Amino acid sequence: MKQKTLMIFTLTIALIITFALSAGAGNFKEKHHKRGIKHDEMGFKFLKELNLSDDQKKASSEIIGNYREQVKSSLENLTRSQEVMADTIFNQSQDEQAVKQAFQDTARYREELVLIRAKIITELKTKVLTQEQLQKMEILRAEQKKKMKIRLEKKMSRIEDWLESSDL
Repeated sequence: MKQKTLMIFTLTIALIITFALSAGAGNFKEKHHKRGIKHDEMGFKFLKELNLSDDQKKASSEIIGNYREQVKSSLENLTRSQEVMADTIFNQSQDEQAVKQAFQDTARYREELVLIRAKIITELKTKVLTQEQLQKMEILRAEQKKKMKIRLEKKMSRIEDWLESSDL
């Protein structure tokens, strides 16, 4: 019984991750190419909190825009790999190696996006933001970490509640 519960719990977590990443990927072309890149749509919502000058807004848009094609390509690859991973989880019977490989492929594209974000952040920090804005950014990051922890606790609580209430 414990093994079955553990297996269901693991699959539930994998599905949550898969669907969360899929939702985050969305339709890149629709979001970014029709209306242009907006900071909050690419995970740079914090820039709005830093009270950027017009020159800083322009410079940050140029920096983010320089990575547009890389982000587009990585998001498209991520979306495809997530579909393959979901198909593998649901279609492959007990093929742990195939699931691991599908997850590794998905992680590779997620890593590309994280590296692109790190490059953008580095450029913003060194070329655009003032010391005061950098300090404000650190405060915002600390607040975000707290929010992430609370969201994780809520998700885990819902999973536990579901597992306890289900007739597995």
